[in-house]
Amino acid sequence: MHESGQNVSHMPQRVHLAASTIGRIVLQEPVLLRAPGFITKSMESTWANQVFKRWRIKQFFTQVVWRMNFVAQPLLETIDVRLPQGANAIIGGSHFIKTARDLFEAIAESAPAAKFGLAFCEASGKRLIRTEGNDESLVEAAAETAAKIGAGHFFVVFLRNAFPVSVLNRIKSVSEVTCVYAATANPLQVIVAVTPQGRSVLGVVDGLPPLGTESAEDRIERRELVKKLGYKS
Repeated sequence: MHESGQNVSHMPQRVHLAASTIGRIVLQEPVLLRAPGFITKSMESTWANQVFKRWRIKQFFTQVVWRMNFVAQPLLETIDVRLPQGANAIIGGSHFIKTARDLFEAIAESAPAAKFGLAFCEASGKRLIRTEGNDESLVEAAAETAAKIGAGHFFVVFLRNAFPVSVLNRIKSVSEVTCVYAATANPLQVIVAVTPQGRSVLGVVDGLPPLGTESAEDRIERRELVKKLGYKS
């Protein structure tokens, strides 16, 4: 179980696989060094046999190192983000302890009627999940999501009564923010790499794949919807 609460079930299996393979090599090594059918009793003390033994030892350690590198490769997790009812999610990266308060001010100033909660994962020091917001249920949901993802310098915002388009420019202008991965009300998955050091967000799966290209009728419908929402005259 990872400290973030994620069950990294792949890791023990991969470690066991590498360890058991190395174990088999170790157990077989005395036999392989002698190489029945190739090295005879009369050859065991010869120079050729000594060279062969050294070569086998070198091969053994090469395989050990290769399998250690194999175990150290990052594992990938796909984490479903559970959006609160009627909420949009904004997720991204940031890099300083005042991120939580600065994001709070950016959202509150750009969308005063919005209800929101946010959480930010520290990557050093106390390594706490810092939270802010004006809706306790959204703050709690954001903190739970941040804990599930568990990547350092990651933030998540859940937003109601406003669309992300109303606050995104202000969020991106916050000096600590390094990137925004997604802003959506769609089904959302986060792809996380797990290494011995920690966890990293590689990207997201935002919604579902397209079913085709819009027709002329679809284009008219899209433009009318944008006008209806008040974004175009």
